[in-house]
Amino acid sequence: MSGSDEGKKHDNGKPDLTDIPLEAMWAMGAALTYGQKKYGKSNFRNGMAASRQISAALRHIYQHLSGETFDPESGVRHLGHALASLAMVCYTIENYPEHDDRFEKDLAKFEQEKKA
Repeated sequence: MSGSDEGKKHDNGKPDLTDIPLEAMWAMGAALTYGQKKYGKSNFRNGMAASRQISAALRHIYQHLSGETFDPESGVRHLGHALASLAMVCYTIENYPEHDDRFEKDLAKFEQEKKA
């Protein structure tokens, strides 16, 4: 098939999702599957304070950094839980901006005030 016979796809500038490591997707998927059993399917889509999701991600990251690979409750990698929590906070901030409860949302404004 020559180049002129190829179909068209307007995907310039769009993210290449094929570069996301499979290991990360599996770890996050395992954490989300565990969450479905514990809280119900897609419970995070009901919205909650973004800071709670960030806090959960940080707890799992700190557990990983302290040398614990797997969460004892779920048996899932702490990093999978952290990835899932970060994915959920991305969803929350995009779909429930009222749940974006960061202390200082405008870092540029904060930096400006520090200089004054």
